Amino acid sequence: MSKRSEQTTGLPKRTPTKSAKEAGDSGRRTPRLLGEYRTRHEREAAMQRLILMVVGIVGALTVLLVAFALINDQVLAPRQAVAEVNGETITVGDFERRVRLERTLLNEQLTNAYYTYLAFGASDQDAQQALTQNPVTSNIISEMQVPDQLGNRVLNDMIDDTVIRQQAQSMGITVSDEQVQERIRQFFGYDPNEGLYTATPSPTTTASPTPFITATPSPIPTETSTPTTTPTPEITATPSVTPQATATATSTPDAATREAVFNTTRQDFFSYVTTASQLNDGDVQAYFEAAALRDAVQEQVTADQAHTATYVNVRHILVATEAQAQDVLEALQSGESVSTDTSNAGNGGELGWAPLSRYVTEFADATRDAEIGAFVGPVQTEFGYHILQVRAREDREMSDSDFEQAKARTFQDWLDGVRADESESIQIFDTWIDNVPTDPPLQLRALS
Repeated sequence: MSKRSEQTTGLPKRTPTKSAKEAGDSGRRTPRLLGEYRTRHEREAAMQRLILMVVGIVGALTVLLVAFALINDQVLAPRQAVAEVNGETITVGDFERRVRLERTLLNEQLTNAYYTYLAFGASDQDAQQALTQNPVTSNIISEMQVPDQLGNRVLNDMIDDTVIRQQAQSMGITVSDEQVQERIRQFFGYDPNEGLYTATPSPTTTASPTPFITATPSPIPTETSTPTTTPTPEITATPSVTPQATATATSTPDAATREAVFNTTRQDFFSYVTTASQLNDGDVQAYFEAAALRDAVQEQVTADQAHTATYVNVRHILVATEAQAQDVLEALQSGESVSTDTSNAGNGGELGWAPLSRYVTEFADATRDAEIGAFVGPVQTEFGYHILQVRAREDREMSDSDFEQAKARTFQDWLDGVRADESESIQIFDTWIDNVPTDPPLQLRALS
């Protein structure tokens, strides 16, 4: 029989001593099971902590997204390139500022034209209708309503300005502050030395650094100055004035008065433009500086421009297709009288005397080489197909306006040639398409 170890004393039994490992294991916290019961207070506290955590994460992400959007909109996007010209970058910010300025000036052109029509006695409705029918103001309205059209034109103007500035540097041409101020005075039609002050600039002054956007007449290749029964004022981006200011004859103001009027008008105009376009005076000043530099470069490029030119007395018939033009030519050569062109129906297709530079290239080339009295064609231009007859041709001394137009054509040909030569160094990026401002909106400004 085996012996058992039994306690023989009357003391309580000794509790067996645990090893250190066993003691450590028993001291660990038993993990709480998922299904373990928790009080309502514990559950609500846990849910509150979870909600606060989610809200904090969402808030942090929102702040980051807003911060990124602001940085992208205010810092990154404006620094993106819309074009590069010989290593010089035109940024989105530069482009947006220029578009806003152009939109403001275009609104001013429309406003000036509108009130000029009113000064000629037109009603409000007739004046607004005239804006849509006049080729110049109609094109302005189109540009204001089609952002891509205006954006494309402005971007090319900015590229031209950059090319001109780079060429000016290579030619050693600079402009002084006085030349810039003179350009501003020309913009307002103000001559401090002679003549009356008028709020409408002279016909040779425009608001754009590229005063002759195209050298081709519209809608047919004929003289742009042909008089019509409806008065068509010169449309310029000058600050609008009340019609009475120019319609009523007054005595000649003295120099001090004219200067005061000019300074007030200029200040009001700059204030309006900077407010409407969200720019500052420096931006507007830079616009006129580019215009002055363009004038200076043009003067040097056209320094040898001849004052005489070939003038032609021509008549034509314009049709839509080459086949129609061929039929018209054969009919005329057979002695028939034919005309399907209604654009010059009032004067039998007669374009009268004009310098060759007044016409589109194809039309000018044909009239330059045509035999006097012969029917020539078909001649294709952007307007259609022409059958023409040169009635006379001779060299003449150009009028001042024709001479200025000839200089502008020569300069534009030079600029086109420079851009063609540097085409590989000029890049246009698609980023401009999504960054054409639509403000300020198309509107006529009320006059005080």
